[in-house]
Amino acid sequence: MHKALKPGVKISEVYKACSQYGFDKSKNMGSSNTEAGKKFLNFARSLPKILGFGIGFNFKEEFLTIKEDNENVVSVGMSFNIRLSLTNFAQPTKEEPNVPA
Repeated sequence: MHKALKPGVKISEVYKACSQYGFDKSKNMGSSNTEAGKKFLNFARSLPKILGFGIGFNFKEEFLTIKEDNENVVSVGMSFNIRLSLTNFAQPTKEEPNVPA
């Protein structure tokens, strides 16, 4: 994400780059055929809708929220709080014991 978060880039592209990272890593590691591939696929599918926000006059600038549909553009000097968490992360069950945790 830090490589995508630079001046001139749309905030939606920053979100998409983080999501794409998980899918690309999964594909490079054998996708759902390997444990590592499964973990990265699980990571990509478990990203929250918001990955962080800009910090300005207010602590949390809503128009700088890092999400999929934010078309605002990153400018020089902007500060961001990145909050990477995973939601609905798949856990192994009796029915699917091979789901990576």
